[in-house]
Amino acid sequence: MNAWSKVEVLILDDFLIRPISPDAASDTLEVIEDRHGLRSTILTSQLPVANWYASIGDPTIADALLDRLTTNLHRIELNGESMRKVVPLDRPTGIRSGRTPRMRKINRRSRTVTRKEVR
Repeated sequence: MNAWSKVEVLILDDFLIRPISPDAASDTLEVIEDRHGLRSTILTSQLPVANWYASIGDPTIADALLDRLTTNLHRIELNGESMRKVVPLDRPTGIRSGRTPRMRKINRRSRTVTRKEVR
C-alpha cells in the first residue's frame, strides 16, 4: 500500500461498485490519507455519493474518506445514457478512404435504432 501512496496519479475505477469490507475501507482511507494534498487521485464511480456511506459501512471511515476526497476536488457528474449502448456498425475503413465510421444507438425499450455519422 505504501507503493500506491507514492504513485503520481492513482486511478480508482468503478469505486464502490459493491460494498467493501471494513479492512478494505481502512486500507483505502490510509492510501487516500497518505496522498492527500500531495498527489492526484482520479476516482470513478457509478454509485451516487449519497450511497457511499452504506457501501463503506463504517460512518467514521466514510466521513474521513469523503473529507479527504472532497478537498480540492474537481467533480464531473455525467448524465444520460451509457456510452456502452452506442455500438459500432462497421469498423473505420482508414484515413485513405475518407469514410467516417457509422454508429448506431440502440433504444433498449422501443428497440429502435438511430444511425449517425461520427466525426
